Amino acid sequence: MAQRLEKIKADLEAAKEKRAWWDNRIRYLEKKLSDEEKTIVHDIVKAADLTPEELAQVIAYAKNHLPGNAPITATTEDSKEEIDEE
Repeated sequence: MAQRLEKIKADLEAAKEKRAWWDNRIRYLEKKLSDEEKTIVHDIVKAADLTPEELAQVIAYAKNHLPGNAPITATTEDSKEEIDEE
């Protein structure tokens, strides 16, 4: 019986070590993903040769418009109405 307990304890310890390794791996990959996303955004802004003020204008415009000149809020409200009707 004591041997079974020792085996379970050893398995538990091994699982905790694996969990710690995977937790570290997840943190590493999340940081890597975030850094890559930031690099892509930076490269796009740099390639567009925008000043901070111009970038702010582009972002403000993008927040309120979709292709076809439909404001995002109107499209979202229309979608909500369609969902409610179903």
